[in-house]
Amino acid sequence: PKILPRWVLRDELQRRFKEDGAIASMTSKIVREEKPDVTMVLLCGIDRVSHYLWGVMESPEHYTQGLIPTPETRAGGREALFAYYQYTDALVGEIIKDYGPNDLVMVVSDHGFEAEQGMLRLTGNHTTEKAIDGVIFARGRGIEPGSESKHVSVNDITPTILTWLGFATANDMAGVAADFLPEEVRGAVTPVQSYKDLAIEYVDTKPLPSGVEDDIVEQLRALGYIDEP
Repeated sequence: PKILPRWVLRDELQRRFKEDGAIASMTSKIVREEKPDVTMVLLCGIDRVSHYLWGVMESPEHYTQGLIPTPETRAGGREALFAYYQYTDALVGEIIKDYGPNDLVMVVSDHGFEAEQGMLRLTGNHTTEKAIDGVIFARGRGIEPGSESKHVSVNDITPTILTWLGFATANDMAGVAADFLPEEVRGAVTPVQSYKDLAIEYVDTKPLPSGVEDDIVEQLRALGYIDEP
């Protein structure tokens, strides 16, 4: 039974460590030098590595006889995956180290993971109700340490950020401000009907080099985020 050939997995892990490290480093620099009102960063590696390694995380009874991982495969895969989670945690810590207790910090995943078996190897995926739930961790002024939210959807992230900053949410938004925000924050601004007619000013950016968009699309297609044409 295989997860991926060792050389592929090694190269993939090295690539993800390098890419996420660079993203975190650039983000930290922007935070220190530009001091933006809102900073949002996507660390893709934890998702990609889980797609490759989560197949060893669940009980062998979930797999057909020919794909049951050996104890050595399970132990090695778990060690590598846990190491990447610890690495990601360290990167998040580095990014937010200059934020104080009054700043809102949220760490969010948009889904969970489950083991999945193909014909030749084990993988991780999130295609069923079993893996629909992600996690959210939040810290900030008025948020009680150790408290739990009743329910937060990915649709609630934008309304939560707007509310925290004192901007109105819109009645046609799919989500609402998360209930872990203090009541005085959630009730401070009256919602507007919609932002759809609001003119948006975009920052001028240099176009992506030729081929970069195609590479990104192929990565998303390989992970199942884009259906085959």
